[in-house]
Amino acid sequence: RHSLLLDTSYLEIKRQGHEYKGYIAENFVHQELASLAIEPTFSWSDARAEMELIISDERGRIVPVEIKSSNRTRAKSLPSYITKCRPNKTIKLTGIQSSPTTETQNIEMPLYFTEFLMKHLRNIED
Repeated sequence: RHSLLLDTSYLEIKRQGHEYKGYIAENFVHQELASLAIEPTFSWSDARAEMELIISDERGRIVPVEIKSSNRTRAKSLPSYITKCRPNKTIKLTGIQSSPTTETQNIEMPLYFTEFLMKHLRNIED
């Protein structure tokens, strides 16, 4: 099967090196959050660091969200944001199929758990 948008098969998109993979992951997360009425969303950039998504929790605290589509989840953007802005919590959504960690400050969860992001933020202690 082929995607109508890109005329590219799902398997080709899923491959590690596909050029649109990051864009598709970011779009997926934004669409999931929009469907949950979590708007507006913002981004942040500074020099060569970029946070794809900035949201706020139910208490109004800013929570940066980094979106990584591949199995390589290390990046400089989130540590750079943490150093400059000192957020209470951070979230990294990744392409790795796993269960969410029990970490309560720097949370890492699979992309497919985006739907539960706000619920997860609510359930963790400060």
